[in-house]
Amino acid sequence: MSEDNSSDPEESDTEPPRLHSNLPSQDNLPTKIRTPRYRPRIPSALERIPLELFAMITEHLNIGSLVALQRTSRVMFKRTHPYFFGAVVRTFYTNLTVEDIARIHDLADNPTTRHLPRALHIMAPYVGREAAELIHDQKLPYDSGALHEVPEIRSLREDLGKLINCKEFHLTLVKDDSVQNNKVLYIDDALYGIFADSFAVVETLVLDSRVVKTLPYEHSMPSSLEFDCVWKKLKTFKVAETLSADLSKGNAVPHILANAPDLRHLNVSGVYSPSSRSRIFGLASSANLKTTKLQTLELSFLFIEMDDLMKWLTRFSGTLRSLSFDAINLLNGSWADVFQYIQSECPGLKKLRIRYPGGAIWTLRIWEEEKASGANNIYKALEYFKKAARDSGL
Repeated sequence: MSEDNSSDPEESDTEPPRLHSNLPSQDNLPTKIRTPRYRPRIPSALERIPLELFAMITEHLNIGSLVALQRTSRVMFKRTHPYFFGAVVRTFYTNLTVEDIARIHDLADNPTTRHLPRALHIMAPYVGREAAELIHDQKLPYDSGALHEVPEIRSLREDLGKLINCKEFHLTLVKDDSVQNNKVLYIDDALYGIFADSFAVVETLVLDSRVVKTLPYEHSMPSSLEFDCVWKKLKTFKVAETLSADLSKGNAVPHILANAPDLRHLNVSGVYSPSSRSRIFGLASSANLKTTKLQTLELSFLFIEMDDLMKWLTRFSGTLRSLSFDAINLLNGSWADVFQYIQSECPGLKKLRIRYPGGAIWTLRIWEEEKASGANNIYKALEYFKKAARDSGL
């Protein structure tokens, strides 16, 4: 029997043929075509921010800023994505329709979303000019307290207490040509219907009735329910009204000012019209003010009695930190006396802004707008203001 001379490759003295042996090795490749070595990516300083601090930063960013942050890297895209929904509902806009109020109810009834809204903008539909005239002529019935009894508005009042972080409210009269219900004649009626007997915590309130075009009659909010406690934590109050003086004819403004002991910032504004401006500041001055902490007073496009202005400056001379007058008409007295009083009686003032004193744009071309901050700069500015006011006869 002949012996088999074949043997296993492992036992063979010759090396088996190498696959692709004709290709050059990596070491022999030219530098330009070598496979690049992997280098770990170094996170940016922004990506190394702790998640807790990052969450605090996103609370101060709007949607546009979040989008810009997302585009910086894939890591930031993934990190900012969960905060988008919170940014969208942080400021919630709603009409007084059943559908919109149902959306608020869904937010307020969900434990995972009720903490997200920080501000609520409520658009109350105005009855319209023709209907307002018919109501004034007593040709069309109107109940100022009817909105308070509407089932969906009652649900809204309950939900306001569930939105635990929603403390800023904007209430605006808007034009609405539809035939929907819940229309109001005065912004006072909407204020009463939404907040009377509610559980809302209001720290910032904006009332805007600039859509009103008819001349209102004297009116007042229904008094069947007291809601003084709603304004106990109010810190910022802004009022904007039209030439028709809707808010000046009602009692909403003095009611709020008389029940806001913690008020810090007040902004009262009319609309531009050299010949006919709002006198709402006189109404505000007639209120039985409870606050002793006012720090900011901003007045724009108003007719003002000098006695009313002096009353505010005297009462809050020790607490005022910022003062702004924009196109204000003094009905009596002189601006020189006002500036002298500010200079001598408001030592804590840190910011001062004066624009178009006397109200008309053509007055004091050299004094279109002046700003000053800091005690020394404010003193110099007031000296200049006094001289300019005397020279111009204001």
